[in-house]
Order: sequence, then C-alpha cells, then structure tokens
Amino acid sequence: MAQISVICPGCHRSLMIAEQFVGKRVKCKFCGEAFALEVLPPSPPAPPAPVEILDLPEADAGEIFEQRTIGPGVPPPVLPNWGEGVFEQQTIGPGGMSPPPPMETGDEVFAQQTFVPGAAPPSSPMGGHPGFGQTPLRYDPPAADPVAAIPSLPSPNHWGDQYATGQGFSANPLPAPTPQQPSRHPPPLPPKPPAPLNIRIWPLVISIISLAVTAGSLAGIFIIRNPTEQKAQAGSASLGRHACIAIESSGVRLLVVDLHKTETSYDFSFATEPANREVPLRPQKGAKELAPDKLDEAMKAVTSFVQKCKDQHEVPAENLVVACNSGVVSEFKNNPTALEAVKQNLSNRVREAGGGELIHVTPDVEARFGTLGCIPPSDRFDAILLDIGGSTVKCGYHDKDGSFTPVPLPFGTNVYEDIVTAVFKQQKRPFPIVAESLRFEKLNTPLIQAKKDRPPLVNRKKYHILGGASWAASVITHPTELSKTRITLTAEDIRRFNDLVSAPGQTMDGVRKAVLDPLPTGPTHEKAAEEFGRVSDRFPLTRLISAAKILRACSEECEFQGKQVQFFTHGLHAWLLGCLLAKTGLER
Repeated sequence: MAQISVICPGCHRSLMIAEQFVGKRVKCKFCGEAFALEVLPPSPPAPPAPVEILDLPEADAGEIFEQRTIGPGVPPPVLPNWGEGVFEQQTIGPGGMSPPPPMETGDEVFAQQTFVPGAAPPSSPMGGHPGFGQTPLRYDPPAADPVAAIPSLPSPNHWGDQYATGQGFSANPLPAPTPQQPSRHPPPLPPKPPAPLNIRIWPLVISIISLAVTAGSLAGIFIIRNPTEQKAQAGSASLGRHACIAIESSGVRLLVVDLHKTETSYDFSFATEPANREVPLRPQKGAKELAPDKLDEAMKAVTSFVQKCKDQHEVPAENLVVACNSGVVSEFKNNPTALEAVKQNLSNRVREAGGGELIHVTPDVEARFGTLGCIPPSDRFDAILLDIGGSTVKCGYHDKDGSFTPVPLPFGTNVYEDIVTAVFKQQKRPFPIVAESLRFEKLNTPLIQAKKDRPPLVNRKKYHILGGASWAASVITHPTELSKTRITLTAEDIRRFNDLVSAPGQTMDGVRKAVLDPLPTGPTHEKAAEEFGRVSDRFPLTRLISAAKILRACSEECEFQGKQVQFFTHGLHAWLLGCLLAKTGLER
C-alpha cells in the first residue's frame, strides 16, 4: 500500500502514513499530537542556475556567429570553443542540409551556417547576420512550471537527430531550425509527474492496534453501571412496549416504556413522557370507604390512560398493567372488613374502565418493585433500598440467592409530621426543637432494632434512596445537579439540609433564597427554581423539617459516613418500572 511522508506539527518528526488516511485526522505515534493529514505542496523550487551570457567585444561580434565558405570544396574553418555554448552547424547548398556534428550541451544555443555557391542565404527575423541575432539566445524556464521542481530527470550528454538537451532540461524533441523560422526556445516542459508515495504499512497497523487497545481499556473503565437508565443497546432483544397505570393516594400516573433484554441485563427507554392526573384518594381518618367523587375522578383518569395506551402508544393489551399501591388503602389496615371491601370495589371499577385485573401492591411488594426499578443489576446484591414515603419507609435488599428481604419501618414523612405537630401544639415550643427532641425515640430506635434483626441493613456499602424526603434534600443541597440520573448525597449533605430547614425563625422563602441566590442566572438557575417550586408545593416547612430528621436518623444508624448514597431522580417511577420488570420475568 502506498505511503506518504508527513511532518508532525507537534514534535516535527517525519512520519510515514498510508495514503488511504489522506483527508482524515491522525495521531502522531511519538508525541500523540492529532492533526488532519493533507498532502502538502512541494517545497518552493530552487532558483534556476544563472545562464551565462557572453559579453564579447564589439570588434569580434562579426567573427562569432557566422562562418561562410565561398566556393565548392573549401572546408569550413574550425569553430571557436565557447565553453558552455551549444552551436549548430549547417551547410546549405544544392546537396541539402548536413547533420550537425556531436557537441557538448550547455546553457546557450547557437547556430552556425555554411553557404556554398548558388545557395540563397536564409532571412533572419532578428536582424544582423542571416538566421541569427547579434547576441546569444537565452532560455528562461517558464515560471508556471519550474525546471527545478521536476525530480529525477535524465541527464543525457549527447544530442541526436532533431533532439537537443540542456542541463536541467528533460529530453524533449526540438524541431530543427528552418531557413524561414530559426529555433529560438525549447518547447514547454511536460506536466510534473506525480511524486511517488512511500508509505510504511506496519507502523501504521501497530498504531491502529494500539489505539484500539486503549479505547477498549477506557470502555472497560467507564462501563455503564445502570443499563436500566440507558437507551436500547445495539444487539439487545426487544421485549416490546409496556405500560403501567398506577393508582396512588395522590392520584393516577401512567408510565410507558420500551423494554429490552441484553445478554447479561436489561434496559428501558421512555416511549413517552410519564403522565400524571392528581386526584387526592387518601381517605379521611375513620372513613370506611374511599370518597365516591374522588374515586369517580380517578376512574376517569384510568379510562383515559387505557385509551391512550391503545390508540396513541400502541401498547398491546397483554402488556398493560394497572396497579394500586398500599397508600390508597393504608387508612383501612386496622379494619380488615373495610379493607377487603375497598379492594374489591377498586378491582371492579378498574375492570369496568378497561384496565383488566387490578394488582394490589403491599408495602413489602412495593419495596421489592422499587428495588428492581431503582438499583442497577450490578449492585442488586450489594445495596440497600430506602424509599422514604409519606406513611412508611419501605426498605429492603436482595440476597445472594435472589430472594428479597423487606425491612419495613413504621414511620414516614407525613406520619412523623403529625406526631411532632401534636406535641408542638401541647408544648408550645418551636417545631424544629420538638422534632429533634422526638427523633431518637420515634426514628432512631426502630432503625436500631431493624439493623439488629437484619445486619445487612448496616453492613452493606451502597444505599439507593427514593421518596419525597430524598428528593427535597437533593434539590436543596445539589441544585446544579438536577439533570443527572443519580445524585450523590453524603452524611454532610444531610446535616446541611437539616441545619438549613431547622434554623430558628426559618421560612420557606428563606430556604428558597439560600438555595437559589448563589446560582448564576441561566438554564441551571431556571431549572433549580422550577424544581424548588415543585418541592415547596408538596412540602411545607414543617414537612421539610420532618424529612430532614428521618434522613438524619437513617444516616446515623446506617452509618452513611464513608458509604455510597445515591438519590435516583427517576424514583417516582421506580416501583412502576419494577412492576413491569417483574411481570416480564426480568427480575430473575
């Protein structure tokens, strides 16, 4: 394969590179400099050798250029030796033109003619002697095609019939002078032949192999840790489009995803933006059924989502799941009869709405689904899930045999806020002080007991956290990282979150200023302001304080210091995704 020689712009070393890489970017094997490979024009030609022009005395001018012999049989005199000049001798007469004798080549071309009686001398367009000028003819190479730029020219030292070669000229035929038009200049030089390409292949092959090995090593370092968060991988097997309609205490949500199975794992991509229809389904305390008007509104949302899945999203009926989480019926857990009646009514209404059989999700199952949708398969047997909800903290982990161990905790953000509020009203002390005074008894103590019963709860080094409390803490402590899929929270972040919202005399406006004012104006500030607005809509200051106390208790008892703790920003959809993964058999 042809090669070309190039100079590296970084280290100025000469490189031999395959011609096929012309026009592409290459990297120097010595210094690593990357540059575009182009064929450089040849270096400027050296100036042609000066042509010597004879400057003869005026008295001798008539003796130089012409020799005539008058009369037959008289031999011509010997021509003088003019060094580098080239002379041409012609004898013109009845016998025609004799061939010229061999002469040395040079930079100048002269002609000599011998006339015999009866021959008419040729006319000269240059004046003076017939056929010649009074000064030697000088050849200047054309500037458009310098002689010096032509490599490897032959250098013959003879002249044959109708050919004349000057030093530095290529051997081209020169037409013989005629009496009417004497020879003045040689013809134009031929086009410059292409420079031969000299490319060494093996160094280039070795360089390519080295780059491939380096790229493979980097790919091994930056392996995607969570394939469930990426687009479908090339070569993965599609499992089709799936949808989950979730009935929750705050409303009805729709998640539509495309699932794919790879050789060792799975991934998904959102087929459409998740939809949400806010309907407060959580019943009042002491109620024996769901509010009929709220239930009707929720079923209208279910009917609408089912129709969208069929008509717009093209979800097969067998891939549609409708599930109800435990928060909807949590108020009836102490009344088994009412609980069963509410579940049956919900199932019938969902069936009438076209959603098929309703799946009732218990807290333990919801924790399992959340683990499937949140924790990457590579971390599944090394991490703990903490889903801090409003009613409970759904906690759990997968064992090495693939089984799931739930660790329910009897508190949540709303529940702890209610406990603190009741004491706050009695004692008339600031809410943050009351929340801190009750923290150890109400929060740390259940965690201490749980880790005694389930040692992996504190022994594992990775924690994936979900829920409103984790979301609020991430927005407040990391407002510039909200576009990430996972946000790392440290024990120090949780302490700062607690200190900010629990500061004496604190208000939501004060929290907002502390979060947003340090940010420069621009897209990051706008996104942080939008997300903080959503947090403030869901969390009054007293609920933020309650969330901070729960996170602080978890940080202390699970020993977050020195461990990896990450908030999954798609956590709102984690248990819905886990429900679909379990249905399709990907949990195994």
